[in-house]
Amino acid sequence: MKIIKPPKIFQYISKNVIFNYNSQDTIYLTFDDCSDIDLTLDVIDLLEKYKIKASFFPIGEYLEYTQLHKEIQKHSHVIGNHTYSHLNGLRTSVEEYYSDAMRFNRIVETIFFRPPYGKMTPKQANLIQKNFKVIMWSVMSYDFDRKISPQQCFDIVKRKTKPGSIIVFHTNEKARKNILYALPATIDFFLKKSYKFDVIK
Repeated sequence: MKIIKPPKIFQYISKNVIFNYNSQDTIYLTFDDCSDIDLTLDVIDLLEKYKIKASFFPIGEYLEYTQLHKEIQKHSHVIGNHTYSHLNGLRTSVEEYYSDAMRFNRIVETIFFRPPYGKMTPKQANLIQKNFKVIMWSVMSYDFDRKISPQQCFDIVKRKTKPGSIIVFHTNEKARKNILYALPATIDFFLKKSYKFDVIK
């Protein structure tokens, strides 16, 4: 069984972690990693076509040599911190984890943070929250899972999304096949139901 939502343990780490928003008609698209630069640019173009704003959580090391954050910001999308090195918090010391997050912020400043793999310890979370608003998710698309088809990816999102949902897609090589189908299908489906899309806040 796939875990569509983050583990409930995060609800006990801090009441300030955001899993979804209180909304009657708005959905929040978010994109993690951004390690496939061309795919990220394709997603930006698609969002521009629909006049939709979204939120990106890129890995810092890719921003440093590509300056991709400038293209994201040019289109008025929001950027969140996903650490510089895509660290797994459960395998990293508190000091190293925090230092890596702050290294990201030297490239582009942001108040938003999403832990890679959705994993960090309570001590890491407490320290991160001194500088960031932690954004988790309520719907994981599993676009990166090569065992599922593009249609199955879309079906997961369609079935689990509700008003106020934060949806996670990925712009990395593993997700390419699924996201290129599931993302426009998701946008079309929910626009027809009179939903709106917005950035995290």
